[in-house]
Amino acid sequence: TTTTTTTTTTTTSTTSTTSSSLADFEPVDGGQGRACRGAHSNDNSASYYTIFSGVATMDACKDHCVATDTCVGIEYNVGGRCEVWTRSGGIQASIPLENYWCLRYGSQSPGFSGTFEPVDGGVDRVCRGAHENDNFAQYFDVQSAD
Repeated sequence: TTTTTTTTTTTTSTTSTTSSSLADFEPVDGGQGRACRGAHSNDNSASYYTIFSGVATMDACKDHCVATDTCVGIEYNVGGRCEVWTRSGGIQASIPLENYWCLRYGSQSPGFSGTFEPVDGGVDRVCRGAHENDNFAQYFDVQSAD
């Protein structure tokens, strides 16, 4: 007598897509009604971002950002325009613009590793933006030691 055994193996694979969490994004200057800018309000070089058109939702725009290794944030227009920002200095400013959103991705301070490092040795130095006279009040909050 001959015995034949047949074994059937079924493999199931599941693909899941996790939508980016709002916790990963923070509003820049309130976020709503804001368009993103680089170091100051007039700094809007096209080299800072990649444009995706026809993006139906802000979450879909966030997904483009999350999929981009160097993404520092997004600018989203309710008409479907999505800018994925990759500027090495991050998004440091914004301007008021109706129907736009500006959101920073990742840590609150782009490039911040959790430790402070002195700039130019740290002695006899003051903090400024892009140049020595770049000291706009929106860059900082003054705290008092009560």
